[in-house]
Amino acid sequence: MPDELYAEMKKFFGMHYYFDKGNRIFPISKHKLRDVMKCGAAKAGVKKIRIHDLRHSHASLLIEMGFSAVAIADRLGHESVEITFRYAHLLPSQQMSMADKLSAVMEPRNEQESTSQHSKVIRLHKSAGGGT
Repeated sequence: MPDELYAEMKKFFGMHYYFDKGNRIFPISKHKLRDVMKCGAAKAGVKKIRIHDLRHSHASLLIEMGFSAVAIADRLGHESVEITFRYAHLLPSQQMSMADKLSAVMEPRNEQESTSQHSKVIRLHKSAGGGT
């Protein structure tokens, strides 16, 4: 760790916490956490994952629970919401739901309306430079 960063962190912690050489910010080291996770995975008979994978699982769960990308980005500390959109591949069920709802709105109420809507779509297509 660079000396300047160490000095800044020491100053910061001194303003907020009682801090001496024997205290840790986190009660467990990343190496100990990795070892505990490895042991737990072996006991459970599942593949060992990296600690960082827990962050991805957390983001995936929040997406599945329906939280917005903006809220998730804020929670995870992403610099921009574009980083959160890396999880967009987890959203196909929402895409299907949107498509279903839009289809329901577009369904004609009767045969006359169906013919009228079809004519409008053809006129719109032609005016946009489309063929027949």
